[in-house]
Amino acid sequence: ERGTVVVATSNWMPDNLYANGLQRARFLPFVGLLKTYMTIVNVNGAHDYRELKKDTMKSWLSPLSEDTAEMLDILFRDAVGYDPIETHEIHVQGRTWVIPRASKKIALLDTDALLNQALGAADFLALGERYNFIFLDNLSPFKADQNDKLKRFMVMIDALYEKNVRLAVRAETAAEALYPTNADLAFEFARTLSRLKEMTMATTKELLDS
Repeated sequence: ERGTVVVATSNWMPDNLYANGLQRARFLPFVGLLKTYMTIVNVNGAHDYRELKKDTMKSWLSPLSEDTAEMLDILFRDAVGYDPIETHEIHVQGRTWVIPRASKKIALLDTDALLNQALGAADFLALGERYNFIFLDNLSPFKADQNDKLKRFMVMIDALYEKNVRLAVRAETAAEALYPTNADLAFEFARTLSRLKEMTMATTKELLDS
């Protein structure tokens, strides 16, 4: 009514928004408004252009072995350089949680221990504000019955992506094998996977100069 133009992006077509929501019937009129007043443009393509970066190295180490543990430690220490490695605390909304190994702008975290804490988006945004490069160690695949843990991981990746954080990861498997493709959250995880691939691509200079 006031002449405002709205442009929105989504991973879902309008008919699939809030597909399994408890108040789906109340939401449907809004879907109708979207389809009436907005032009729907499908921008699917054959390539994920975020992967087409030259002069890059994928800082994704697997499997979980002594060799990859040593490699991750070397990458971490090289990135830290001469800065001291310390224990940091992050304070969010009256809560405190500990980062066991960190320098000024770089942190090394045990992913399994991290995801077993009651952390949410605010915590992960604070993490992304504190560090610009994070090393995630000990990442294991998510089973189909670990949706709560997976959702926490997806929220973390979204928050760190928003803060332009680079990642180096030591995992049990390749990124594509972290979650079953036929499980409940496979569609949602596809975006996380794409972002993971982008965030774990860094030039050697970026790894060493972070």
